[in-house]
Amino acid sequence: MIRFLAYALQVTLKTRLKHSADGVTSRTASEKFAAVQMLDVRLPTADGREIIFSRYIHQRRNSNSCSTR
Repeated sequence: MIRFLAYALQVTLKTRLKHSADGVTSRTASEKFAAVQMLDVRLPTADGREIIFSRYIHQRRNSNSCSTR
């Protein structure tokens, strides 16, 4: 299921970028999205309120280190 969702996202992104951003590939856009550290998603409700989902990404201190055996 995860592979299908990733494929669907890649194809959708590729199609949308073709119409709006000349020369930008879906891989390049995905790499730029990976650099996003904070994201707020705002969803309007039927009764006029708004639901806000906030996502904050914190780097681990050891995220760039490699361990050898």
